[in-house]
Amino acid sequence: MAFNRPFKIGDIIQSEEFTGTITSMDFRTTNIRTVEGYDVFIPNSIIINNPLTNYSYDSLRRFDFTIQIDYTNDIDKAKSLLMDSILSIKEVLKDPKPLVVIDELTTSARLKVYYWMDVLDTEKTILEVKSDVIEKGRKKLNEGGINITDLTQIKIMNDSLTLKVNS
Repeated sequence: MAFNRPFKIGDIIQSEEFTGTITSMDFRTTNIRTVEGYDVFIPNSIIINNPLTNYSYDSLRRFDFTIQIDYTNDIDKAKSLLMDSILSIKEVLKDPKPLVVIDELTTSARLKVYYWMDVLDTEKTILEVKSDVIEKGRKKLNEGGINITDLTQIKIMNDSLTLKVNS
């Protein structure tokens, strides 16, 4: 790490299961502060010998979420409404362009929404933007008469069960 500097103090990294902002580094450990407020001291040997993600290296990040709609809805209309709602949010980049696709057809139509943002060029947190994207999408779908489903599948097994009672 002395010659190859994959990060600096202030960068947001992920090493193993730990994600946080680098607060200090020395020869033996790298200290990160997690979003939960924990200070984690990661031995540099772990960082050197394992994959590392530096979220600050390139500030463009793609995010996604899924939403389920009933089959009776017009899927093309739902996709268009979601795209309109996403593009109305200033933190969402127009290039790369957001994308709404059919992800899965099961008991409902599952749409997957992809959008990009520059995480260093926003006043809101990533979580606030994601919440805005989801909530504006939900409102736009409701206004457009698109029913969002929340299906719970229950599998019932009709196998006989033998119980042995000791007396």
